[in-house]
Amino acid sequence: MVTEEQELAKLLATVQKKPEALVCAAQAAAEAAEADSTLELHSNLDEIIKTKQHIADVKRNLSIIIDTIASNPSMVSRAADAWGTWPAWKKVGTGLVLTMPPLFMGVAASIGTLLILGGATGVAYTTAGIVLEDHHSCNTDLKQKIKDGISSIADILEITIVALDKIRFRLMAEINKFKEENYKLATQVSNLQDETNRLANQVEELIETSDHLRTLKKRLEDEALALRQSNSTQQQLIQENQEQLEKVTHQYQEAQNLLTTQVHELRTLRHSMTTEVAKAKHVSDSLQQVVAVLSGQVLEEQAQKQAFEAKLAQLLQLEYASASQFIDRLNHTQSELEEVKVDLEKNNSRNYALLDKQERLISRLEALDLQAVSDAMNKRSIASRASPFFSRLSAIKVVDETQRSFAP
Repeated sequence: MVTEEQELAKLLATVQKKPEALVCAAQAAAEAAEADSTLELHSNLDEIIKTKQHIADVKRNLSIIIDTIASNPSMVSRAADAWGTWPAWKKVGTGLVLTMPPLFMGVAASIGTLLILGGATGVAYTTAGIVLEDHHSCNTDLKQKIKDGISSIADILEITIVALDKIRFRLMAEINKFKEENYKLATQVSNLQDETNRLANQVEELIETSDHLRTLKKRLEDEALALRQSNSTQQQLIQENQEQLEKVTHQYQEAQNLLTTQVHELRTLRHSMTTEVAKAKHVSDSLQQVVAVLSGQVLEEQAQKQAFEAKLAQLLQLEYASASQFIDRLNHTQSELEEVKVDLEKNNSRNYALLDKQERLISRLEALDLQAVSDAMNKRSIASRASPFFSRLSAIKVVDETQRSFAP
């Protein structure tokens, strides 16, 4: 029979070697336990039969011992036993045989002695018979009482043995239960070991995660502090940009008003210049006619006449060129001012959109506390601040150049 320690050793060795062999080991242990229980059942039945045979032998041996003790009696006991074995007719016959002859002889011979002897013999025989009968009955009763006592002791012994067998069966059942519980306990110990290993791994992972989260928390706190500082700085920058935007807008309105006034003046001047050019052309035509007349009359030399005409034509061309150049310059300046106005409006709308977007991003950064988003926000906010600022500077420069160009 396989003991509990050997089964546990086999199971533990199997678990340590190969985890997948645990099922095979459990099946083998169950089969071994079933075979052991079957063998134990057969052996218990054999032991019960043998026990009953032993009890019967004990009873028989006790009866033989009692008979053996009683088989070596005294002479009186042997005589009493012999007397007890005789039947009643034999006892009476023997008494008559011993008593009647002397009585008959005494009566017949008229001898008193024989009568007395016969009477004494009868009395003695009767007394001896009574004594022997009593002694035999006493011996028989004693022997029967001893047998009954021994039989009762044997019965008690049998009952005790049966009770012990029942106790042994119960103990065997409890032992089998203990074996099953030990097997379950071994399985649970193995599972508990696996669970302990898994929990140990989880604890290590949780410790690492806790350290990582602690580091992340510290980094996020630092980033939150830096973000709050950056937020205050950005609020100041936004306020400064708003002030600059208002200033540029005011300057743009002034430049727009000035541009409108100058355009109106330029249109008036263009109209007056056109009138003056027409007058100058008319005067030039008149002068050409006068010059032609005077040149034919006064100037005698053809070279002087040609030089004067060339100088006069050059003068007229210069007047026409300066007037057209001035008009083209006015048109070009007006188109540039219109483009600057459109660009400024676009920059203003883009600045407002960027400001709204920047406020949303700041609120998200306050909720998330992420450095990556903060860096992206800083870069984007810097770029958004720089682009409108440079565009405003270029617009201001264009307006200043336009003012300087129209300044007297």
